[in-house]
Amino acid sequence: MATWNDIGIENLEAAKLLKEQDKVRSCLNRAYYSVYAIATARLQDTGVDTSHRGRPNPGHDQLHDLVRNNLQPRRLSDHDRKELARRFRHLMRFRQSADYDPESTLESQDAVFCLQQASQFHQRLEG
Repeated sequence: MATWNDIGIENLEAAKLLKEQDKVRSCLNRAYYSVYAIATARLQDTGVDTSHRGRPNPGHDQLHDLVRNNLQPRRLSDHDRKELARRFRHLMRFRQSADYDPESTLESQDAVFCLQQASQFHQRLEG
């Protein structure tokens, strides 16, 4: 059985492979979900209730607020949490464009940006 942490790592690796294959939309999707999963893991690790509408995982907007207000409060400053929430929101917007707006123009540089954001999010939570 996979954990949210496992899912986060797997999605980040998938995003990197998809970027190499120039599959920008799928890369943006996986980069976002890598952050969604790793944030959910860290919140649950510290005892934060992430359930939403009968599911154990948070809703997307709910997770943004949980990251901003509750993510590792003993380790992260308010400023750090706000920065991580900002990264999360950027990734969520790119993912929404990639998944729901076929007319949006998404380019390789967007994939590079999203991978950087997701990688930095992961690193910040690991270190």
